[in-house]
Amino acid sequence: MRTFLASAVAVLVMSAQVLASPRTSDNTPLDVVTLILYIDAPQQISAASLDSMKQELRAMLNTDTVVYDFIVPQQAKPPAYFQTLISVRMTGACDVRSRTPSPASGPLAFAHSADGKIIPFIEVQCDRVRGHVRPAFWGPDMDRSEYLYGRALARVLAHELYHVLTGRKAHTTLGITRKSLTGSQLISDHVEFESATLHSTSNGLH
Repeated sequence: MRTFLASAVAVLVMSAQVLASPRTSDNTPLDVVTLILYIDAPQQISAASLDSMKQELRAMLNTDTVVYDFIVPQQAKPPAYFQTLISVRMTGACDVRSRTPSPASGPLAFAHSADGKIIPFIEVQCDRVRGHVRPAFWGPDMDRSEYLYGRALARVLAHELYHVLTGRKAHTTLGITRKSLTGSQLISDHVEFESATLHSTSNGLH
């Protein structure tokens, strides 16, 4: 709980800093929304998995009108300008090669809510994601397990971003925002946002 509250305070402070400041010059067109994900991840997550997660999220979610960027607690301040910031706390053993037993079955991630409304704080259960996808690895997958684990984390996170940005608790029947995805689907080369779902998610930022 302390970690979650610390992340929440950091997000609120950074948001206040930006809202109190005029926009500074950058290369982002005025009609493009910048969304920042504040990633609070354990130190044991590999750089390869973290980079893979970021690349996959951008590939899935960036559009002509919405771009995603990332900051971590070690950064002194956020980028010069952004419109929306979401806090992402990654808990448990976030190393795909860890032999720590996975916890009992449950959600791979969830978005916090207050007074019945979804708020911009997401928690990703690294152990459960690892336990969900490792059985789907076979043959050469083990040689790129860190990359595939990052891909799975990105898809789990993208699912929760849909709930946060649309305010919808219900799931869709297709794509990455359906109620559940298998381990194989989380590391597959072909799972992505349905175009209508991506459109409604992006519209939540305008």
